[in-house]
Amino acid sequence: METLQLKRSLHELIECIADKRMLEAVYAILNQSRLASAEADFTLDPWQKALLEEAIAECDANPDGGESWETVKTRILASRR
Repeated sequence: METLQLKRSLHELIECIADKRMLEAVYAILNQSRLASAEADFTLDPWQKALLEEAIAECDANPDGGESWETVKTRILASRR
């Protein structure tokens, strides 16, 4: 899979995640990866893998669930006023 397609697929998966706990886990994993050396081995802890598998299953079962980033962003910005 090409890099652009991977990015798009990841974005679609993240948009389907409604559970804040799962979003935090995905963020932690991506942030850890960004900070880690490109040559370092990266393995998921069992709890991280379970959360991601749960998120993927939830997204597959309900692809229209959750909210778009624009909807969430608008709501957050409105609540800060």
